[in-house]
Amino acid sequence: MGTNALTIAVGFKRLAIASAAVLGMGVATLAAASWLIPTERVRDGFQAELRDAAGFELSVQGSVSVSLFPASTVTFTEVELKGDDKAPALVAERLIGRLRLLPLLFGRFEIADIELVQPRITVVIGPDRSSNWSTLLAGVSTSLNAGAPHPPISFSEIRISQGTVVVQDDARKLYETLSNVDLAFAWPAIAKSFGATGRFVWRLEPIQASLLIGDLGAALSGGRSGAKVRLSGEPFKFAFDGTFARTPSLKIEGAVSADAGSLRDML
Repeated sequence: MGTNALTIAVGFKRLAIASAAVLGMGVATLAAASWLIPTERVRDGFQAELRDAAGFELSVQGSVSVSLFPASTVTFTEVELKGDDKAPALVAERLIGRLRLLPLLFGRFEIADIELVQPRITVVIGPDRSSNWSTLLAGVSTSLNAGAPHPPISFSEIRISQGTVVVQDDARKLYETLSNVDLAFAWPAIAKSFGATGRFVWRLEPIQASLLIGDLGAALSGGRSGAKVRLSGEPFKFAFDGTFARTPSLKIEGAVSADAGSLRDML
């Protein structure tokens, strides 16, 4: 009995050593493969899918790096989205795209999700009520309503970490800043709906927020779409559940609820 037990123990030890060796070889292979994949191909493939998905033209001012371990990712530094000449719509310290490993090893680029680290999102509204986002949103609308002329979009989530949102409307003398913005957007890769959940700080007050748009393509093109909005914080609580449309004129229907300790403070 003692000899059998010793034999089994030795067998398990050899199996553990072999498994560790295979695992180590796999890790080494993935690490080496990161150096063999041209960063230019990854950058171009990533930009092409983002262009197909949302009509966005991504400008990379900094470096591009690819890693397959511990996760398959591509990291861009100093990125920018610019819709027109008014102002950059978005600049970010880093953009991290997580890629599906198996398609990448076969030379295909499929984005699993995207994270923007320390982005600054600027919305500048002109006297004609257009903004520096008008061209970008028109591109998203065209992409969503084009009848899928390109392969299905692979990614379904975009996250914002440590972001800042600035809204500037000189005609109405409006200037607002949202800081510490952490949001997750459910991109309509399969369904038509668009959702966003997260939090931000507005005038030193933390606000929890959620948004659901039933049909993003219809909403961007001015058509009718369902919408749910929730804002919750110390200054106030606000909820809307209904529908809206922008053509032929702005029309909003639904139920609104609001709660605040002081109406004066909320206003």
